[in-house]
Amino acid sequence: MVECPHCDRPLELTVEPATVPVHRDGETTEIEPDAFRCAGCGAVLFATVSRELGER
Repeated sequence: MVECPHCDRPLELTVEPATVPVHRDGETTEIEPDAFRCAGCGAVLFATVSRELGER
């Protein structure tokens, strides 16, 4: 299981939001995030955003 980088507690997969806007080079696109929420501190991390931006 993946742990929160803020408090080291387990992250839980969430389904909200369905999409997030990504602004890059003057353009905006919508992507479907893999969102994880920390049950301990409430942090939300979006795995897909980093992955998709790294592919460009």
